[in-house]
Amino acid sequence: MIGNINATTQVSQVSQTKNSLSYEQEVSKVDYSNYSLSNLREIPYEEAKANIEDIKQRQNELIENGALENELKGTNIALTMQLSKLNYSDNDKFNKALYESVQTIKDPAKAMMFDLEISVNMNDYYYGKDTYASFVVGNDEIHSYKESLTKTQISSINFDAFIDSMLKTFTENYNNTSSSVKDQYKELVDNYTTLKDNYQSSIREPYYV
Repeated sequence: MIGNINATTQVSQVSQTKNSLSYEQEVSKVDYSNYSLSNLREIPYEEAKANIEDIKQRQNELIENGALENELKGTNIALTMQLSKLNYSDNDKFNKALYESVQTIKDPAKAMMFDLEISVNMNDYYYGKDTYASFVVGNDEIHSYKESLTKTQISSINFDAFIDSMLKTFTENYNNTSSSVKDQYKELVDNYTTLKDNYQSSIREPYYV
């Protein structure tokens, strides 16, 4: 019996080693010296995780060389927010889905707004408050506005339930609104739908150790 357990362990270790080697080959070093800020935003999740220091170095080089002129300031902020999703929670599948969802939004300003929305919505959801879009204000304090959630707090959230809750709420808001914010609710529904699709896709992908 012990022999069978050891044999199984060895097979598992060999399998894990092969997966690790395959993963490393997929995300080999890349020369980012000619990348613009927009190019850096297009880097796939796995590659970004493997080369985060090189990517940040190139980002800093561009900043030092005066790349933050006009609209590029927004691109830089969107890139920074996108990269922050690499280590957002202990759930790598959700991190990837969120990274790719922000990445999908090509307009830097809208990418930043969705990043803010996620932060506000998740904060309210974690503390059990009713969910309102970040652009909704009232006489009473409708958002938790506590300190940003820690990685541990974020990791404790059921992400499937969170996404479904946001989709339900904002779809209802969209259907019941005829004011000027209807388009904003439509964007929220679209963005959360993309996040849901990306998360489900990420869950189905093989896990590399």
